[in-house]
Amino acid sequence: MGMPRTRLSLLLAVLAVALGLRIGAAFAVQSLLDHHLHRAFLVPGDAEGYWELGQRLVAARGRQEPQSQGRRSWQIKVEATNSM
Repeated sequence: MGMPRTRLSLLLAVLAVALGLRIGAAFAVQSLLDHHLHRAFLVPGDAEGYWELGQRLVAARGRQEPQSQGRRSWQIKVEATNSM
């Protein structure tokens, strides 16, 4: 009931090519942003807006802001409150 070998091989080849193209595109866009456009986000607005919102939330909590936009290893601790 499985797929014939030739169809499975073709499917795997197409998926491998698609993955390679996706990875190549990611590197190309990152290079464009870093070396030509000199900004952190491809589409200003949505992604950049969320990044700025996160920075304001961290600053409001009295925590240190991240060093750069490329390093996002910090986390915001969410505390549960009892409303009763």
